Amino acid sequence: MSTDPWLRETDKPSYQVLKWIGGGGFGQVYKVSRNVDRTVVACKQIQYKDVDVALDEHEHMTWLRGGPNIATVHEELEWNTKTQTLSFFMNYYKGKDLDRQVQVLRGAGEHFTEIQIIEIAYQIATALEYCHRKNILHQDIKPMNVLLAQPWNPLTRDSVPDLYVADFGVASHVQSIGTRMTGPRGTPGYEAPEIRTQDGAAFSQKSDIYAFGCILFRLCTLQDPHPFEVDDVKPRDISTNYSIGLLVLVSSMLCAERDDRPTASEVKQRLMALVRDYEFPNAAECRVCSRLFLSKNKLRIHLSESSHEHNRSGNAANLHEHAVTELTAWAGADDEVDLNIQGAANGQNDVDPSPCAVCMRHFNSKKRFFQHLFAGRHYRNPGFVRKRRSENDFDVVTSKRHRKHV
Repeated sequence: MSTDPWLRETDKPSYQVLKWIGGGGFGQVYKVSRNVDRTVVACKQIQYKDVDVALDEHEHMTWLRGGPNIATVHEELEWNTKTQTLSFFMNYYKGKDLDRQVQVLRGAGEHFTEIQIIEIAYQIATALEYCHRKNILHQDIKPMNVLLAQPWNPLTRDSVPDLYVADFGVASHVQSIGTRMTGPRGTPGYEAPEIRTQDGAAFSQKSDIYAFGCILFRLCTLQDPHPFEVDDVKPRDISTNYSIGLLVLVSSMLCAERDDRPTASEVKQRLMALVRDYEFPNAAECRVCSRLFLSKNKLRIHLSESSHEHNRSGNAANLHEHAVTELTAWAGADDEVDLNIQGAANGQNDVDPSPCAVCMRHFNSKKRFFQHLFAGRHYRNPGFVRKRRSENDFDVVTSKRHRKHV
């Protein structure tokens, strides 16, 4: 094995196993306590024959580390010379996986509320949007690979805890988000039509979207999605418990023709429109962690309890992206904002990165652009957007403070 500083070779593990969590074709996952500081983490242990797969998974998760709703992997790896196993470590999420919540509701004869499904879907869409922007195809999206930060009983608690997408064991990194020729990937029932073959299969970001649609199908029906049965499923054939808007979105994600499926960014936009239709007109997204909040008060509480209020100006490039995302969210379905987020999953980068989405002014530097956003509060004022659109007057400077920075 390598002598890189992040790889530790030993004949005694640096941790104590507390319990077995689960496992699959590429290793076993345990809840463990680190000997050095008694920190509780998750440990994935892989046999020697699958070491290359494990190293690829660790590399992919390292590239994605810090991304919204992505399970956090730790840097170090450990090679046990005695057992010939490789271990790497991740944050431990106490709430188990999403599939357990489905089983709870099915056993109780109940179902998820629509807003619970929307909150779950928004977090998964945020994770996939980030993966696709980094040119990572997950290739095994399913409820068992969506982890909950805290224990949750959907029968007694309406709000959904933070979710994290995990298990990048069969993920692929591509040079650009298009297609990747591969053998069958994923879990039966969650495989897109284009990859259900023993020959070469063209896997793309839209294949991830199909698997994501299968998750939403399972949340709506509490049933396993069977291959071929959910392809091009009609909205009302999914369920009668939810709005036609949500069912149409799920149906579009399950289109047999991959080009007809939305991107992760488009799914997020349509989910936000559904939230507004669900009588939550003040729903907003944290510009740092991309978490959805159903009211401005809940967003304020989140900002006060986290460091996100102080981090908002820490990364100028991310700030612009989140500002545009929030503006799109606030504008709603009736105010069609024709915006593309720079670097989004569809790979379109033909948009000028520095016009103000409210007043359409252009700036010759990012510094002036961000000063304008904060001074004019154009990144969070939907009323101003509507007023200016109705007056067809986008070039008026609104205040002396605003004019000073332009």
